[in-house]
Amino acid sequence: MGHCSVPPSARASTHIRPIYIEDVYLGMCMKHLGIAPTSPPARPCSSPPCPVYRVTSVSQMVSYWTMTREAQADCLP
Repeated sequence: MGHCSVPPSARASTHIRPIYIEDVYLGMCMKHLGIAPTSPPARPCSSPPCPVYRVTSVSQMVSYWTMTREAQADCLP
């Protein structure tokens, strides 16, 4: 989730009843905002400006983070 999605999530939280499962609560806030998670793109340079990605494991998250960091120089104009 991109840092730019934090302010909208905070605003949405005023409409969602708090629960103790953070991931689920965040998902409920995103649903309220109409934001659906997507799979990470094959090429990190094609990421939207405010990404919200769905990953299914820690290894997938680490792999995507590594790929993004390695490709960062290639993405510069």
